[in-house]
Amino acid sequence: MPHCIPAVLAAPAAALRDGDPRQLGGHQLIGRLDRGWGVVYLGTSAAGQPVTVRVLDARWVTGPAGRSALVRALLAARRTAGVSWSARVLEVQPDGDPPYIVSEYVEGTSVRRLVTSLGPFRGPDLDRLADDSLSALAALHRAGVAHGTLTPDAIVLGPEGLRLYDVGIARFIGAGLPALDPADGGWWYIDPRILSGQPMDAAADVFAWAATLVFAAQGRAPFRAPTLEAFVRQVQWADADLVGLPPAFHDVLLRCLADDPARRPRPAEVRDELRKVHGLR
Repeated sequence: MPHCIPAVLAAPAAALRDGDPRQLGGHQLIGRLDRGWGVVYLGTSAAGQPVTVRVLDARWVTGPAGRSALVRALLAARRTAGVSWSARVLEVQPDGDPPYIVSEYVEGTSVRRLVTSLGPFRGPDLDRLADDSLSALAALHRAGVAHGTLTPDAIVLGPEGLRLYDVGIARFIGAGLPALDPADGGWWYIDPRILSGQPMDAAADVFAWAATLVFAAQGRAPFRAPTLEAFVRQVQWADADLVGLPPAFHDVLLRCLADDPARRPRPAEVRDELRKVHGLR
């Protein structure tokens, strides 16, 4: 798995489909991207700069709760402005038809697409993905922000390194999370506490990071269930599926995937532990 993304995978976007909007606000939409929740488009701003435009389900951003979510998301976006690991949020339009979020466009490919196209990460590439993604999460947490919905779609690798997308988007999704279709694999990476409506926090991000790394290493999530109730029971009582992962990762990943959030280490602690094991700096 090369660290520099092959040109065939770094293609900017797939073609727009019938029914896709061609313009939202002052942004011209030119293609589809594979980056996380909702439908995501590659667009250009009025100034001609490339942007990412994420369309949200209108049910998630209506009424007073939607307005409150907007305020929290904007505050989170401001706190992440100086975090180089995070794609910056440029504009939020909860009253759009449809509602949407505009972020800076970072060239690259999601971890999900890389694994689907090239196979699981191995050796130094897996070590580097773990180290960089943990550094990114640690930086977010130092800024006082929890990502909330870290998945293989939300980590993008490209010529400029790793970037996190969807930071704070869970503030919009809110109670809509349990209704998501598990067939797309999205919710298998989310702390069951969040799916049950509890607040997002750093411990939830650690769970999501570990589940995402398991996918990167073996092409499947550590817990997989057709319903929310079954997923919660798996996390509580079943061992995570770590088949195919290097043994050096097992202990730390099991702690990160613990049902009790108090048992989960912080991202910087995990990073330092893995650096000692794998000789990273």
